[in-house]
Amino acid sequence: MFLDIANIIIIILEAYSCFLFFDVFHPKKKNEDRCGDRIIAIVSLSIFLFFISYYLQSSFLLRQIVGVAIIALTMFLVRKYSLLQAFLIAFVFQGILTATEFLGLLIAKMVVVDINNMDEIEQISVMNIGLITLIVMLMCIILVRRFFRIHHNETVFRKEWIRFVLFPIFTNIVIILMTKAFGEVTALSQAYALYGIGIGLVIMNYYIFHLLDDTIRVHSDVKSDALFMMQKKDGIEMYSALYNSLERQKSESHDFRSISCV
Repeated sequence: MFLDIANIIIIILEAYSCFLFFDVFHPKKKNEDRCGDRIIAIVSLSIFLFFISYYLQSSFLLRQIVGVAIIALTMFLVRKYSLLQAFLIAFVFQGILTATEFLGLLIAKMVVVDINNMDEIEQISVMNIGLITLIVMLMCIILVRRFFRIHHNETVFRKEWIRFVLFPIFTNIVIILMTKAFGEVTALSQAYALYGIGIGLVIMNYYIFHLLDDTIRVHSDVKSDALFMMQKKDGIEMYSALYNSLERQKSESHDFRSISCV
């Protein structure tokens, strides 16, 4: 039961990662980014990804093709992306997700001697390694977001981006140390506890990412508003100076005509 719940949480985080990745290329404005649409997209993707992982386990290529199609169609229908854009971004996301899964598989083969004959504790240990793939995916999203948001003229201090990456790196180190600790675990309850802590750390990473992203967005909005007010003030001062100049010219012209008449 515990592992089933943990697998559902991981699938939801993968769906949320997909949502974050799409949002990098087509960020929504405040009036467009409705919470209801976001929840529908994440829930829909989670359900589809669950069925794909359950029914297409044996066919790697078919799983990739169906995964790209499902992600693209979901984003096309729910988030209103263009169909071509949705398929292209879904293809890139699926590629990154597959690469991180292979990375987790390589680490698992280094940690577990015989990956085909594992006891329950070793299986949980391998699942714990799978959490690293989620953190690596989040770091990839952060780096891609950094690159593309520069081209969208979003000014963010370097230290804020360091905060984005710092916690995932720390989490990966902790999960790796926890994975080594599984070699000394003898009780299944201890393995569940370590795996639960790992899942909690991953969820905390996504939560902190969300908080920092909101902070940066608010900072960007405040800076934009301040720039707009400064430009508005400069415009008012310019028009005021122009008006005073015209008034002086009118006054001087009137005085000249008065002198000429005399």
